[in-house]
Amino acid sequence: MTDPSASARQAPRTCEISEEKAPVSARFSALGEVLSTRWCAFALGVDTGRVPGPTDTRVVGYFETSASEMQALLGRSGWTFEKSRPTRLPDPVARAAGVTPGSTTTWVTSPELDRSITLDVYTGRFYLDEETHRILFDTLNPIAPEDGGVVVGG
Repeated sequence: MTDPSASARQAPRTCEISEEKAPVSARFSALGEVLSTRWCAFALGVDTGRVPGPTDTRVVGYFETSASEMQALLGRSGWTFEKSRPTRLPDPVARAAGVTPGSTTTWVTSPELDRSITLDVYTGRFYLDEETHRILFDTLNPIAPEDGGVVVGG
């Protein structure tokens, strides 16, 4: 599975931030309750108008969840976490999430976490910040899970 930020060469450096919880909750409910969020979505590629067809949509942003739900994710048996800094984020998302050159936030990722949410149906990477209870997501064509994926705490 490729990292959605690899397509960032085609992505705009800016995007319109949304704070609407419903789309994030619908797609990532298995990660915990969405207490607040900042995210954006935009089409990748260039529309030439010559051939109609599907367009990939990158959805990137973060949401805050509760401390207990963050601990449940980080404490999952069999999951390995490693430090990883999000890259190639649109500027408004990077600023809102605190992913700036001077930030000291420690983000961690887990391939098991990524697979449990995407179910290998779409491309996505998820970063956790234990201190702020933030979950940063960088996805390509995310869909709402039909089976629910991972259950927090279970």
